[in-house]
Amino acid sequence: MKKIMLSALIGISLSASAQSVQVLDRCEEVKSENGYWDAAGAKPAVDNDKKEGQFSVSASSPQPERLKKEYVKPFDTRVSKENGFLAFWLYVDNTDFLKGGNVCISSDHAASRDSYEYPFFNDLKMGDKSLVKGWNTVVLPLSAFKNVKGNPNLSAINYFRVVLYNKDESNIPQIIKLDNIRFSTDKAALEKID
Repeated sequence: MKKIMLSALIGISLSASAQSVQVLDRCEEVKSENGYWDAAGAKPAVDNDKKEGQFSVSASSPQPERLKKEYVKPFDTRVSKENGFLAFWLYVDNTDFLKGGNVCISSDHAASRDSYEYPFFNDLKMGDKSLVKGWNTVVLPLSAFKNVKGNPNLSAINYFRVVLYNKDESNIPQIIKLDNIRFSTDKAALEKID
């Protein structure tokens, strides 16, 4: 009986932990009924090099708007700006060519309306880590998002975008990949999924 109760408690604990992370996009396909990935000056594709699942989404472009997606169905993050975190994996081909950028989420299908933006600069610091060449685990507190435009609704997110600026206005294409975009109030849970 004790073993059964212990197993049930472990199961409930694991289930509660798994439910604390809300997945916006597993990045398994470029186009679905819920929208499609786009990039300025490039055509996104799925890539076998991934951090979760079977694929990541990838694009190679010299232009700042590296990857973005407008979602057909609004997504409830189940977090607030005060207690929530946004996490994803980001692959950067070569950080030596980059000077900063931003991550944007919106509830009005665009970066310019009802949006939160997380800017980062020459140190390429996203959250508590600077970007490195290759895969980066990015965990950003929503409380640190700036440039609030309009009235973003975290219960109805329908837009995600990553902008990375090239140094010296160079036109060197950068391969950028994204995988497993998710939200939670539990930073440790987001950092554990690796």
